[in-house]
Amino acid sequence: MLQIFDPGDTYTLAAGCDVNGFLPPFVHSLTNQVIFKFKYDFLPTGLTNSVAIQFRFNSTSQTLRRNLQVVNTSSKSGYVTSPGYDGKRGYPNYCNSFAIITPPPGHSVMISFSRMDIERSDYCSYDSLKLTKLTPDGETDVWRKCGGENVMPRVYNSSLRLVFVSDMYLVKTGFKMFFTFHPYSETPSETEAGFSTVLFHTTSRLKIT
Repeated sequence: MLQIFDPGDTYTLAAGCDVNGFLPPFVHSLTNQVIFKFKYDFLPTGLTNSVAIQFRFNSTSQTLRRNLQVVNTSSKSGYVTSPGYDGKRGYPNYCNSFAIITPPPGHSVMISFSRMDIERSDYCSYDSLKLTKLTPDGETDVWRKCGGENVMPRVYNSSLRLVFVSDMYLVKTGFKMFFTFHPYSETPSETEAGFSTVLFHTTSRLKIT
């Protein structure tokens, strides 16, 4: 078994075994380093399989990750979905996609999810959606989600980055996240989760971060 990781991350960028393996033609690291973990078992007869592994590396200052689809429904609202999302079809394998949501100056951004359907695994090690706050002082990971977990609405006073990844195996239908921008003086202290004629429909307290 061959696994490829980003340093300090439990998510497997790629994994493969058997003849020719199942590795994708390329993988994109989120850092300037990658870790290779190779496990090789001897057969009970004492015979071994031959092993041949070849890698080619390319470095670039430009991100090669695909963009997640961002749809602006107005100047102050919109939504983000997983690749190919329609609520029925599965998202593609080997995804490594991202989107950055930046509120206008003097505004906060409120997010909520109408759907979260991502392959479930321990620690979200296979498919996942990660949310990161982006500020002039640096980046702060907020959460990493998978499965069908209910994500409560939240308000953030910073730009946000979403990174969606999937491996080579099981897929689900993906996610749809709504966002709205609000002036600091009008930032909602209470909102509703989901989506309806106003914006949301299940009342819950918001935490502003």
